[in-house]
Amino acid sequence: MAREIRIAFITDLHGIKTVFKKAIQKVRSIEPDFLIIGGDLLGRPLLLDKVGDSYYFKGEEVDPTELLGLSGEMGFYIGVKGRDDELELLKREGEKQLNEWLEESKGLNCYWSVGHSDPPFVEDFFTQRGMTPQGNVIMTSNYVSGMTLVSLGLTNNFTPEDGKNYREAPDYLIYNKGKELLEKAEPPVVINFHVPPLDTNLDKFNKRHVGSKAVRDLLREFKPVLSLHGHVHGSAAVDVVEGVTAVNASPSEDMKFKLALITISREVKGIVPIFKVNDVKFLKI
Repeated sequence: MAREIRIAFITDLHGIKTVFKKAIQKVRSIEPDFLIIGGDLLGRPLLLDKVGDSYYFKGEEVDPTELLGLSGEMGFYIGVKGRDDELELLKREGEKQLNEWLEESKGLNCYWSVGHSDPPFVEDFFTQRGMTPQGNVIMTSNYVSGMTLVSLGLTNNFTPEDGKNYREAPDYLIYNKGKELLEKAEPPVVINFHVPPLDTNLDKFNKRHVGSKAVRDLLREFKPVLSLHGHVHGSAAVDVVEGVTAVNASPSEDMKFKLALITISREVKGIVPIFKVNDVKFLKI
């Protein structure tokens, strides 16, 4: 019997360095074939007002040294109004963070992607290093000859977080772009679309379903082996959608994280390999 394929998946890190460090430690301990890191990688700029020698945020005096100490746990980048441009701060600190994360994850079979809150320079950061944060890439390991990972960071018109949405798109564009990528993908295929499919256990926010009909339609049409998602916090779950095992591994609304570990079996019937999701576990980190 062929060896099972194991995929670790975490998403929506939002610049929280402490969570990333713990996730990498967990991944090294379980040794999956692949680690897929979903989009929304970066945190947010936090610009302080400076009056004399004092610093303020929303009118309250704060200690910038204390905030800097918390920034790795909270996912923000400290700057000062009038001195720091918000986007320049985000780019400088965001690229510094990504370089640190690449170093921490060195040696792992890791695949990165982008989400709606990641500015365009994040995609450039990875492509300049020979990676494919959006599009099709063949995943290989010592035991797996090839699986096509299809990644797309577009989201529909729902943005639960305050902040900017760099990849908002109507559903028809998500469908068209997703179809374009999937038509070029060689099986077996793993989908890594930031927005989850509509009307499932993966897209509930404030008692509403806020996912993408386009993603659901693509699952029905293309039947990938596995479908990975994030974006909707508080809706981490496993569901079978249009006959496809789909996983949302986003954090809880109070930003508690888990690592999804997916096990896929591989059998050969005649000359055709058959891939099937056998198990999905959420591991504490």
